[in-house]
Amino acid sequence: MVEARLSSWNGEFGGTADIYLSYGALTEMAQILDGFPERPTDVREFMLGDFDSVGCGGASVRLHKIDLAGHLAITLTVLTGTRRGTNQTVTLHAPIEAAAVDNFVAELRKIDDEIGPTAFLRFSN
Repeated sequence: MVEARLSSWNGEFGGTADIYLSYGALTEMAQILDGFPERPTDVREFMLGDFDSVGCGGASVRLHKIDLAGHLAITLTVLTGTRRGTNQTVTLHAPIEAAAVDNFVAELRKIDDEIGPTAFLRFSN
């Protein structure tokens, strides 16, 4: 198991969750995101962590196009478990660029081989 901290912030709104993943899960996530977007209807979705248990952390991630001009966005739902046994959820929608996804994929591929690295998917302005 690998503990990962997922933080998301768009300058006004955000959330953080500690998520437990199987070894190699971040490499699998990189494979899912690699080459996004390939076609006009391309959507990439995946789940991380645990959405079913109280007190656990998880994330739901969806990358998609938002218009015919090819603008991209991420919709991210972060679920954080608390010590009091309740969960809190934040859903964030933010614009992204294909180059930012490519950089994020490259950073993700390095994480399973090291302790303490960070991967950033930077939102567009």
